[in-house]
Amino acid sequence: MSHQARARQAEQGQFHVSVGDVRVLQRVAGDEQGWKWEVLIIKPGLGAGRQYFPESTLRQAVSVFEGARVFCLDDEQHASKRDKSAKQIVGYIDQTRYEDGKGLVGRLNLLPTGDWLRQSLMASHHERPDLFGLSIDAPGEARATTIQQGGEKISVQEFLSIRQPATVDVVWNPGTKGGFQRALNAVATSHQPEEERMDKKQIIQILQANRPDLLTGVDLEAVSDEKLAALLAQATAKQAEEPKPQEENKPAEEKQAAARQVDDAQARQVDLRLWQWDVRQALDESKLPEACLKDLRARFMDQPGKLEQVQQAIKAEREKIDAISQSGKVSGLGFAREVAVEGSFERTQASLDKMLGVKDVKSDAPAFVGIRQAYEHITGDKGVTGQRSSYAQEYLQRMVQAARAYQAESIDEFGQAKPGYATWAMQAQLSSSWPLAMANTLYRRLSQEYAEVDYMESRIISNRRRVIDFRSVEINRINYSPDLPSVNEDTDYTELATIGEEGANYKVSKRGRIITITMETIMNDDLSAVQRMVRNEGRAARRTFARFVWNFLMSNATYDGDSVALFHASHGNLGATALTADATGVTAVVNRLNALMNQTEPGTSERLGGAWWNARPQLAVPTALQAIAKQLNQSRGIPGAANQGDNPIAGLFGNPDNPERILVNPLFTDTSDWYLLRQPTDGEMIEVGFLNGQESPELFLADNQQVGQMFMADKLQYKTRHIYGGEIADFRMMDKSVV
Repeated sequence: MSHQARARQAEQGQFHVSVGDVRVLQRVAGDEQGWKWEVLIIKPGLGAGRQYFPESTLRQAVSVFEGARVFCLDDEQHASKRDKSAKQIVGYIDQTRYEDGKGLVGRLNLLPTGDWLRQSLMASHHERPDLFGLSIDAPGEARATTIQQGGEKISVQEFLSIRQPATVDVVWNPGTKGGFQRALNAVATSHQPEEERMDKKQIIQILQANRPDLLTGVDLEAVSDEKLAALLAQATAKQAEEPKPQEENKPAEEKQAAARQVDDAQARQVDLRLWQWDVRQALDESKLPEACLKDLRARFMDQPGKLEQVQQAIKAEREKIDAISQSGKVSGLGFAREVAVEGSFERTQASLDKMLGVKDVKSDAPAFVGIRQAYEHITGDKGVTGQRSSYAQEYLQRMVQAARAYQAESIDEFGQAKPGYATWAMQAQLSSSWPLAMANTLYRRLSQEYAEVDYMESRIISNRRRVIDFRSVEINRINYSPDLPSVNEDTDYTELATIGEEGANYKVSKRGRIITITMETIMNDDLSAVQRMVRNEGRAARRTFARFVWNFLMSNATYDGDSVALFHASHGNLGATALTADATGVTAVVNRLNALMNQTEPGTSERLGGAWWNARPQLAVPTALQAIAKQLNQSRGIPGAANQGDNPIAGLFGNPDNPERILVNPLFTDTSDWYLLRQPTDGEMIEVGFLNGQESPELFLADNQQVGQMFMADKLQYKTRHIYGGEIADFRMMDKSVV
């Protein structure tokens, strides 16, 4: 049975409109490896569950899906709507836009964590594009109404807006437009291709040609789609009851059998290619010697089965290698290099990571119970004497060799450190295997803590750039262009006049300090002290960076474009009314919103904003004003008024119970000042530059560790370093009320 036939069979007896499912359309031109794909996110019209999406709503939702994260969830989590985890992110959506005749489209960018999906799409998309789909999940606002569909009125949920946060899930059976209002939209049916569905006119023509008696007394103009489908089913059933001569059926049966054979052969070919992708990936990740891999390829590559069998075979090969040599080196059997198998450096490093609370460690190695146990295991120094041990010297050497291999991977083709790699590996020494292993773990925990704490500084960073040195970096904000002039017949086009610009400059600078682990810490097995130290250092690094960004607003820094303070009367972005939970507070917010929307394009004097409710503005307040801010957003009527009336800013800053666009910032030192901010995607706000693109802090092992001793002066030192700078790119997206 063909795929189309299986889809039709699955849909029998179910009312389903194939509109707006997120479809992978094609690989982006020039991307030969398949990391980028064009996708259709939503089509306007009626979808499953009688959800109706006007074209105007989808046009306004373009920015909502810009940057939307793409997750891969297990079936249970997808169905139960449990919280999603960052480790399940496989990509993101960008370049979203609305195209006439299609709908809301964008580009799917896969991350290394989504390599399996990339491989599967490359293997299956040409012949079986239906194997994978995407299902959207986003909140929205809807109203109950009726629309005309197929000559009759039906009740629908008409969505007036689609709001953030919007995410996308990888599914095997995509639904229609997505479960807005936080309802996931995967459904249990496939989609019949639009080109194979018959419209109302075609069904009437078939009935008139074959069963005109069924149309007697039927108003062909007003008849519903359901009635026509029932008449067509009746006509089909009648024809099926009429016996046909065997000789007439035979050619059709032979054709159907031949078609089934072609379909089955194509399906087997696609399944084989997918199986080969899975086997190749599992073998590549095993790090086994080539001779072992050659045998495993011969056993499994052309024999589809269960991937568990491949994993068991890989495990058996590893155990065989360990049995031949505990050191991990196979000699006399034609191997010229060391065999890196989990169970030596990798397992030791995983145990150390687990001991210090690093998350998502991909190993079954148990955690060390204490820092002293870890030290003695790695160095062989059972008494913590600080003297170099003769124990397991080859083991220690392998640890450093693994670290040096890591170092080689961390350098790009230009000799620069890649973002996300720990550059301290360059200081590794043979005698420093313990400090090096500890540095690995400390860096991972430091990066973890840095990422988990959030001061919402990203909400005002409109541009992040890579800076290659400590020299001055220039920001150029070019003025906007005026309206296009009319061009008469036989008249030359006029040239655009020289466009002015505003500029700013900044330099990156260093921030950091020394972390010390003493001999006493190890002797006393004070694991909690090390955990607290690295946790606090990661949080401090994030807080320092966030304070640097927010301080442009808090200190009202000078805007280099015109040498005037960021918030100033001449900029039209400075208010003076307190934020209060009453009519005065509502009026103050409305006035500042109008001022924010009335900011004009430099060079043209055209307004940059329209309706505030479409701009998704952000309200930033100190901790002392959070209750007032939430009450203003939550109250449908004017707070504190006898005749409340309608509150024009109700729900403007997000969900009334959990307003995601009210930024309560503990770094704000003034308890009465408040801010209104546009989205960083709407225009220029704050630009931040990072040296060599390294956005998270780095960790370095101190140089000149004394040979033959555990520590210099009985202590081990690490250096944390974070290098960045930034400047105000434009004042027009930010507004402040100083009280």
